[in-house]
Amino acid sequence: MSTPYGTSQTVRVVGRAEPAGSHLMAVLFTLVFIAVTYITPTVVFGPLAEYRVEVLLAIAAVAFSVPNIVRSRLQEAPQTYAFIGLCLILPLSILMGAGGWLGGAFSAVYGFLPVVLCFVLPAANFRKAVHFRWLVVLVVLCSAYFIYNGLYDLYNHVIPSEFIYGDGELRRIRGLGFVHDPNDLAQVMVSALPMLFLWRKRSWLVTCLLLLPPIVLLITGMYYTHSRGCALALMATLIIALRRKLGTVPAVILAGSLFAASLAVGWSGGRDVSVEAGGDRLDAWSTGIDFIKQHPLFGVGANRFTEYNDITAHNSVVVCAAEIGLPGFVCWTFMVLAALRGVVTVGGWKPEDETAEFVPALDTRRPAGFRLQPFARALARAPSPYLQSMRLATAPVRLANPTGGVSLGVSRPARVTSADLMAHQLEIRGIARILVCSLTGFLVSSWFLSRAFSMWLFLYCGLSLAVVRMAEAAGMRPSRDSFAFMARWSVLVAIGLLLMVYGILRFRSLTGR
Repeated sequence: MSTPYGTSQTVRVVGRAEPAGSHLMAVLFTLVFIAVTYITPTVVFGPLAEYRVEVLLAIAAVAFSVPNIVRSRLQEAPQTYAFIGLCLILPLSILMGAGGWLGGAFSAVYGFLPVVLCFVLPAANFRKAVHFRWLVVLVVLCSAYFIYNGLYDLYNHVIPSEFIYGDGELRRIRGLGFVHDPNDLAQVMVSALPMLFLWRKRSWLVTCLLLLPPIVLLITGMYYTHSRGCALALMATLIIALRRKLGTVPAVILAGSLFAASLAVGWSGGRDVSVEAGGDRLDAWSTGIDFIKQHPLFGVGANRFTEYNDITAHNSVVVCAAEIGLPGFVCWTFMVLAALRGVVTVGGWKPEDETAEFVPALDTRRPAGFRLQPFARALARAPSPYLQSMRLATAPVRLANPTGGVSLGVSRPARVTSADLMAHQLEIRGIARILVCSLTGFLVSSWFLSRAFSMWLFLYCGLSLAVVRMAEAAGMRPSRDSFAFMARWSVLVAIGLLLMVYGILRFRSLTGR
């Protein structure tokens, strides 16, 4: 194989090989845990669910993941500390908030453990694009289970049905567990829809044959949930996904046209999409603002909004700030902002942004002034799990502990071409862009739902952290923000979100709607 300089070279990475079997088991247990949490232990384990089999599954997933958690250096990510702060504030909000309750604090901690694992396990274990592909397959299969049962009960007039919400003219399909509400199920599906394109192939025909069935399945499921927030989230996702190809204005026009068409065919189930139609929700927003004023530090307690109001606020911003207080809301904002910033940064990476550096020490046989290519610099910084299948055309380099203290390596010399590494970097960038679309869909629908502590939100935060780690290992050098920088912006964004809610309520008050 010829290099840009006319010679064939190899790179040998030495050190102790990482146990591939252990890492594979960690990934598999992570995927199984996510799937079981989504579809509920009752469905998966049947009568055995009463013995808390999911707890054993969680313990196994953590046990296999411990080496990866240590190697992943999660403590270097600013959002890790915000996540720890959020985990501490949740029980404190019940202990110190309105009507302190010790037993409720323990219940809140236990109930939040699946959310913790959905953040930590993917962030530590996901290192390859195939891990993300396996995840989306599981999500689609679990969603298909809920869609099938919901449509079966709907068209066979099964009453009552655990897969159907409502017993009047408007009957909406729903799931179980974390998605035991039509809006929750729709939110998961609209955020999973962009991730199907992780399976996109070079052939247009193969891509259509592969992706069209699951796309039709998810859109059908979203339609029968009759979620208005989901329709708006789908429109926002389309705008983000298409703006690079079509431009922002054409993307907005196309998404708006499709949104109008969806309402015309009965997506909302005959319900209006207007301020007047959501008047009861706006009243709950106003109540939530009052809770924030009365209990600014610890709120009224996690998951206790409906104990003080007839309905929840149907807005994740209001519910989060009202239930766990302003400090907890800032931590929550920190998590979401860091996730978005990470995937946006990696998604905006361009190969020409890499500038060559003068590195004469790596090859004394090269003339002074030899510039090491970005691909070689990437190899020098990349842990071996990302390099086992690559080839590099560059000068001979022997690397022992290339990551500075962590012994990583492969059992035999790895040959990596610059084209392979470029393809790997572009694949990571594609994953990041898809996650931007998924997070957009989830967050837009969250504006109309009370899902601040949903496992899916923290799963996407963990996936975004995994993508950033993959980008760093591949030499893409995404920007690293300091904790102080992120803290300042989190406070500003948190204030801005609350002001937005207040502005909407103020506008409603002034217009009398």
